[in-house]
Amino acid sequence: MFREPKQVLVYCYRVKNGLCEFLMLKRPSDRGDFWQGVTGAPFKDEALPEAAKRELLEETGMVPLTLKEAGFSYSFPVEPEWQSHYASSVTKIDEIVYLAEISIDCKLDLSGEHVDYKWASFEEAITLLKYDNNKNALKHCCSLLISDTPQVVVKSVSLQSSMCRGKNIFNF
Repeated sequence: MFREPKQVLVYCYRVKNGLCEFLMLKRPSDRGDFWQGVTGAPFKDEALPEAAKRELLEETGMVPLTLKEAGFSYSFPVEPEWQSHYASSVTKIDEIVYLAEISIDCKLDLSGEHVDYKWASFEEAITLLKYDNNKNALKHCCSLLISDTPQVVVKSVSLQSSMCRGKNIFNF
C-alpha cells in the first residue's frame, strides 16, 4: 500500500519570558542531517488535523494547547530514496502547514526520528532551516501570530519587530 502524496508540517511555538520560541527538530545524518518542524504523512483516511496532532505526539510526546491550519501549503519533489513509498506516478508531495501552541511547562520526549531539538527564536529558527519552503512557512506562521493579536504594533513588514499575544516575540 502506497502513501498518499500529502504531508503535514507543524510549527510548534511557546512564549517564554515574553519571547516566542519555535521548536526545531534535527534529523539524523542518514535522513538528511537538517533542522525542521514536526512532519509526517497522514494514514489512509486520516484527516490532516488529526495527522498533525498524531505526528506531534509521536515525534515529541507533546499535545498542543491549540492547533490551527496555517493557510499555507506547497509542493516538493519526491526524493529518489522515498519513491518506493508512493505510486510510480507520484512526482511531488503536497505539504500542508499547521501552527501549534505548546504550554511552557510541556515536557518534550524526542522520538528516534530526530537526534536533537532546540527551542529557538524566530531569527535563529530561520537560520537553522535548510529548505526555502520551510522558511517561507515559518514566516507565514509568524504573520498569523501577529494578526491574531489585535494589540500588535508591527514596525516592519519583514518581521524585524513583532508581537505575540501582546509580547515582543522576535529579539533582534
